[in-house]
Amino acid sequence: MVSTRWKPASVAKSDTTSGLSRCARGGPYCPRTIGARKADEIAWNKFIEAFESKLLWAAVQLRITELREKTESVLAEEAKLNGQLDILQNERQSVTLLARKKLITDQDLSYQLSEIDLRTLHLLRELADCQ
Repeated sequence: MVSTRWKPASVAKSDTTSGLSRCARGGPYCPRTIGARKADEIAWNKFIEAFESKLLWAAVQLRITELREKTESVLAEEAKLNGQLDILQNERQSVTLLARKKLITDQDLSYQLSEIDLRTLHLLRELADCQ
């Protein structure tokens, strides 16, 4: 029986006893596949070899540190903006309460609410840019 699988010349070898082509690494019917465990082992070994280089490892650690610092600063900025949004919400409630008690005019109410709305919109844009 002759193998019908095509094999590149660099990989295929002729077996003189049976006339079958075989893989350079394996037996006469090697389909050039590999098991998941073996593939995983080979991949991790290549990964470890790549990271044994101290220069590459230092570069990776530096990049990780930079990303952590950036994440921390983004989270701090997000917390700050959320705090400012909470303050504006409290301000809105105070203005509404003053209007209900008739301590400010309707004109003052609309002016203050529009001012709060503009500041809220600005903070929401900054928050969206932050994320």
